[in-house]
Amino acid sequence: MTARHRIGELAAEFGVSLRTLRFYEDRGLLAPERRGTRRLYTAADRDRLARILQLTRFDFSLAEIARLLTLDPGSADTLAALVIRLQDMDDDIAARLKAREDLRDLIAATRREHHAEAA
Repeated sequence: MTARHRIGELAAEFGVSLRTLRFYEDRGLLAPERRGTRRLYTAADRDRLARILQLTRFDFSLAEIARLLTLDPGSADTLAALVIRLQDMDDDIAARLKAREDLRDLIAATRREHHAEAA
């Protein structure tokens, strides 16, 4: 018989709340075996949860995650989605760095003006 893990064990292992696991189940991302009120997770469920959590760290929406979970992890569609997300993250980082530099320039200009007025 395949090992089954209870919801509390899985939550502790991945550092998520029971509510998070129930939420993923409600959204159809996880489908543990039910025995009465008990939820029992297989090794495949654990792998799926790991993938869900990994994708959430990259800001994929739950709808995007649901779609990606239907694809083979090595498929061209999965790779394309990950590349697009990487490009989006790169664009976001570049925009944040530009805003940071603009703020530094503003601070420097303000300091120069302040020192010029004080002199």
